[in-house]
Amino acid sequence: MARKRSIFLHGVQSILRNRFRFKHRQKFATLFLALFTLTFSLIVPAILADKVVGFESQLQSSLIASNALELEKQGKEYYDAGRFAEAAKTWQQAADAYGKNEDEKNKNIINQAKALQSLGLYSEACNQVIQTFGNLNLTCKELISKDNNQNLIKNINSKPNVLNKIIGLRIVGEILQRFGKLDLSQQILEISLQASEQYPQQKSESLLALGNLERAKGNKNRDELDYEKILNTLEKKCEPESHKCEEEKEEVIGVYKRAFQYYQEAAKPQDSLITEIKAELNQLSLRIEMQAWWDEQIEKHQDLLNRQKDFLYLQADTSEESKQQLDELQEKLNTIVKVEDLLPKIESHLGNLPQSRETIYAQINFTHNLMNLKSNKDYFSPQKIAKFIFNAIQEARSLKDKQAEAAALSNLARLYELQVSDTEKITKQEQLYLAQAKSFTQEAIKLYGDINVDNRQVLYRQRSQLGRIFKAQGDIKAALASYAEAWNILQSLRGDLVTNADNQFAFRQDVEPVYREFIDLLLQAEIGKINVEKLVLLNNIPEADKPGEGETPKNPLDIARLVMESLQLAELDNFFQEPCSPAIAKPVQIDNIDKSKSTAVIYPIILEHRLEVIVSQSGQSHVYRQTIPKKEVKNTLEDLANIYNKTVEPDSANTARTTKKESDITSKKKFKLSQKIYNWLIPLELEKQLTQENIKTLVFVLDRPFQKIPIAALYDGKHYLVEKYNIVLNLGQQLIQPKPLKPENIKILAAGVTKGGSARGQDFQALENIGKELNIIKNLSKNLRIPYDELRNEKFNTKNLQEKIKSSPNVVHLATHGVFSSNREQTFILTGDNNSIGIDEFRNLLNPKDRIRNRNIELLVLSACQTASGDERAALGIAGVVLHSGASSTIATLWNVSDAATAKLMEEFYKNLTNRDKKMTRAEALRSAQISFLRDEKYEEYNDPLYWAPFILAGNWI
Repeated sequence: MARKRSIFLHGVQSILRNRFRFKHRQKFATLFLALFTLTFSLIVPAILADKVVGFESQLQSSLIASNALELEKQGKEYYDAGRFAEAAKTWQQAADAYGKNEDEKNKNIINQAKALQSLGLYSEACNQVIQTFGNLNLTCKELISKDNNQNLIKNINSKPNVLNKIIGLRIVGEILQRFGKLDLSQQILEISLQASEQYPQQKSESLLALGNLERAKGNKNRDELDYEKILNTLEKKCEPESHKCEEEKEEVIGVYKRAFQYYQEAAKPQDSLITEIKAELNQLSLRIEMQAWWDEQIEKHQDLLNRQKDFLYLQADTSEESKQQLDELQEKLNTIVKVEDLLPKIESHLGNLPQSRETIYAQINFTHNLMNLKSNKDYFSPQKIAKFIFNAIQEARSLKDKQAEAAALSNLARLYELQVSDTEKITKQEQLYLAQAKSFTQEAIKLYGDINVDNRQVLYRQRSQLGRIFKAQGDIKAALASYAEAWNILQSLRGDLVTNADNQFAFRQDVEPVYREFIDLLLQAEIGKINVEKLVLLNNIPEADKPGEGETPKNPLDIARLVMESLQLAELDNFFQEPCSPAIAKPVQIDNIDKSKSTAVIYPIILEHRLEVIVSQSGQSHVYRQTIPKKEVKNTLEDLANIYNKTVEPDSANTARTTKKESDITSKKKFKLSQKIYNWLIPLELEKQLTQENIKTLVFVLDRPFQKIPIAALYDGKHYLVEKYNIVLNLGQQLIQPKPLKPENIKILAAGVTKGGSARGQDFQALENIGKELNIIKNLSKNLRIPYDELRNEKFNTKNLQEKIKSSPNVVHLATHGVFSSNREQTFILTGDNNSIGIDEFRNLLNPKDRIRNRNIELLVLSACQTASGDERAALGIAGVVLHSGASSTIATLWNVSDAATAKLMEEFYKNLTNRDKKMTRAEALRSAQISFLRDEKYEEYNDPLYWAPFILAGNWI
């Protein structure tokens, strides 16, 4: 307004100078201007005030909108360059700048959430998006923890189908999938899909997200498949019109059917080529993964048949029929997606994509798949794959995207590494390949370190890759340092690994090998020349589990023990889908429990080409090495486990459960295998040392394949192992502070189910002798005046058990059907009301939170459970029950022994445990009961290991 006034006055002055030509014009002009200015300043502002104010408001709004738009564009530039933290901050500023413009504000909040996702800040990203859905007054954590989200779904459905809603819902759905909330994720992604009908590009993105969700569900279902169903798919030829048979096969083959359907729908030609190629790449990676898994199952199955042809309980291999079945399986896999059709299509599409961050990652994804593809040379040579990667590196550098460049360099390093053979003698050309691989990996690690992003889930892979390369070059010291860093990163990632559904599935492929390769290096013979004290760096990592004071390992053997224990805990984390290390108020090192120094701890560790047995006794560790291929070790253990499983009949409750009287050939095979494994675990040199040291108790921290065989029944040719030592199993080096179970202090809560029942899709027959088992314990308690409480049949239910636990028994005896499985949903015990107690419920029932620091349960006995047949990871179920029960020690069974034999063995066990004269430890009480079955004439019918060997004691043995 001031500027307008100045222009106007200047014009007036000009007019006056031209028109008035007389002597006193300057005075007149001054007077006129004074009068006019007064009139203008008083009258005109009153007339024009509204218009001028409106103009200023428009100008201010225009400036604000311009500033917000500039911030929005700046955020996108940061994001495209991989500078996610700056992008998130800038988009937040843009959202604030838009003020009351809700649509533009929400768009930038959603953009910010995308940047937070890329930073790995998933909860924060979820919280941001939830803001855009209106006044929900809900955090992401609350959303995840809620059991019923129907009000949320209803609220979201009521919102208009605008672009922000579609994209926001998709982001929330993707984050929920990462946290394992698959059902809620599906509901939200389906709303996003329904709302995107008018937005073809967004519809394809929602279809792609739903495909990823179905893939995660397929992963979960595949890991939980019953082994018998897999065998049926490999072996069983369906009769014409046998719908049930076809349905069972479809259940196994079709675990990813819906994922492929969504991917194929998302890959239909559209405006956005990048979404189309993402869907094609996901189809390719899933198809390769399926093929690899089925190849593994086929190899395992064929190997089993070839080894066990002479077992009478297995039919001879019908090679022609088996081959036909496998050919049919391959045809079904090919009908899902043909790799040979996808590859040229993807290559063509990649050539048409514009330069962008998404294009770079599409190239990286494609080359990664090509390196995993069998018979890859039929499609793409290493040189052609390298060309794709070089293109990705150049584009990343032109965009100044360090994260994409690091990912591409890592891929290139892996390509070079794959050109090196597994033989010990490396050619000069292969040495050059390794040098290149090392250089590219180190460059990738440096780039990742320069980025302000939590890259730990990538870095542990990079560090292990570098460790492999150093090892191949013969630089063991550098390899150890790199593997130590990878392991430390994994320790700091425990919680993140199990909350990410993808990591749960990829544990055996990506995580477990890092632990085993590190252990392999630590136990190599020449390692003794290297100072390893600086390798354990846990105190330098804020989120890592740290050893206690004075417990930092000082030598390779102790570090190997620590890493092996951390692997077992990581397996259990993966099993529970949550970090589940026991809440121990006062943990005690396993080596320090037995003050009499009569205990030895044995760690058998299966490596690729050898079996290492670490033995710790009185604070000293020794290793016994045997050159045995991993495959031979695992096959031998599986054969022995199969003999025990195949000579029992799980459906039989009151008999010895033998399908037929054991043949001589099977009996000989059993003793031969038992003796072979005995010699592996207790070699002659170790046997002599144990005798000299007067060792009475052996504590085994078993590698997973050993966990399904009866250690007590290992045979040296004359005696079983249990005849020489107390046998205890454990999960690691730390235990709950032991409280000896003195007969005068024992307080028992017993529960059992004598009748048949069903739970979780399984039927169970009656266990008539469980009544006798409960009566025996009751009478012993009465005679010795030991406090005793009981829940039988219908009275044994969750509510009553929870109530009785409040009386603080220190022995809980559960005599009922149960199953231990690698599937958490199928690990449970049967209650008397035809319900079940799952593994997750053990924590709340037997170990409520308010009693963590004052545990009362010293001993949990599960006397009629069994491990799932054919499930090589079923021992995780036992370990999980041990851990979640909170009990100091647990007695469980590897298979379902006849209830008549169980009742008698439990009678002997409790007689020993409550004997005030002998004062046996719980390990001695179990061993004595087992030896009674072996040697006492009154138990002659039960002297076979089938009846006494499956009982194992895990935890404290004092």
